[in-house]
Amino acid sequence: MDDDFSFCKVKYNLDFYKILLVENVFCIAKNMVKVLKDNGYFVVHGSDGKGALNLYTNYLPDIVIIPDRLPDMTGLDLVGRLRTLSGMDRMFILYITPQNDYGHLKELKTIGVNSYILKPFEAPDLLLTLRELVVSGGNLSGGES
Repeated sequence: MDDDFSFCKVKYNLDFYKILLVENVFCIAKNMVKVLKDNGYFVVHGSDGKGALNLYTNYLPDIVIIPDRLPDMTGLDLVGRLRTLSGMDRMFILYITPQNDYGHLKELKTIGVNSYILKPFEAPDLLLTLRELVVSGGNLSGGES
């Protein structure tokens, strides 16, 4: 992919942000890791909830990207478990969801999700949402602002 999404780096040094990407679909994970690394993020990848919890403990990422469904637990379960760990107060959670109903989005905010992005999405949407998350300090109401 020769696309240049560096416009999302304007004025903000993103090189110091560590991302834990949780995604069990290999081709999606591979593409997301490439886009994120190409745009200055340090990325570690986990393919299930248990692995993500171990990676979180080892790397203490600044941002965790979590999908709705994982092989061993739901995304909501993983958010709940992450929010009980040490260091969670400085961690941002970006949730990937296909659901756009008010009740679901309200639940995401209640359990500690900082922002969300609706499936399907393109790389520029992901990068823009991450930049907004970083710039806002995690004080976003959602991916449709």
